[in-house]
Amino acid sequence: MRALLQVLLLLTVSLAYADEFVPSIAVSNARSVADRDKKQLFVDFVHPDTTPDRVTRFLTQAAKDKACIAILGPDYALNATILKGAFQGAAKGSLKGATVIVVNDGEDIEDLRNAAALTGATVRATRYSRPTVSWRDDQFCARTATNELELGRCLDEQADDAEQELNETYQKVMARLSADEKNELRREEHSWTKWRDAECAKQAKDVEECVNGCGVPRTMHVVCMTREANNRVDELKGKVE
Repeated sequence: MRALLQVLLLLTVSLAYADEFVPSIAVSNARSVADRDKKQLFVDFVHPDTTPDRVTRFLTQAAKDKACIAILGPDYALNATILKGAFQGAAKGSLKGATVIVVNDGEDIEDLRNAAALTGATVRATRYSRPTVSWRDDQFCARTATNELELGRCLDEQADDAEQELNETYQKVMARLSADEKNELRREEHSWTKWRDAECAKQAKDVEECVNGCGVPRTMHVVCMTREANNRVDELKGKVE
C-alpha cells in the first residue's frame, strides 16, 4: 500500500510543474547523492511564492534530525536565490548535521557553499537528468506524461498491454501442460483473478478515503491492476522455465 501511495504522489505532483521538469526524477537524482548513513531525505519544492524563512525552517528540522534535504524546482536560479537567503537567515552553527542537496543543470554552487559555511550545513549538487524507464515501470507514465490527459492515456495503454501479455502468457503455459495440470492452473487463475480484483478495489478505496476527487481512486486502481498483471506474467513464465 505504501508503494502505491508513493506512486500516487509522483503521479500527482509531477503534473504540477513545467513539462521539462518532473519532480519524481529530481527526487531520484537527489537520492543518488544522499548520505547513505542518513535514513531520511526531506524534499522542499520551491515555488515563486516560497520564502527564505520557510526554507530555513525546513533546514533547521533537517539539522535536528541529521537528515538530507533536497531543494527542488524547475527554476534553478530561483532555487539558489531562496536557498542562499535561507542560509543567511539561519543562526551560526544552527544547521550543523543537515546535508542540503541542490538539483540543477550543472551550475556552480560555490556561492551556496560559502553562504552555508557559517551555519554548519553541508551542500552538494547533482545534475537533473532523466533516467531510462521501462514501459512496465510503475513510474513510466508519471515521468513521461506532460499533462493529465496524457497521463490517463498512458496508464490505460499500460493496462491494456499488461492484460494482453497476461492472456497470451496464460495460453502459452496452458498449451504445455497436461490435462490435470491445466485444470489446476484454471483453478489457480480463477482464484488469482478474484484476489486481484478485491485487492485493487480495496487499495483504491483506501486512497479515496484520504484524497478527494481528481480521479485519484481510478488512477490507483489502474496502477494496481497493471502491476499485478505484470507480476502474474512473471509467475506464469516461471512455471515453464
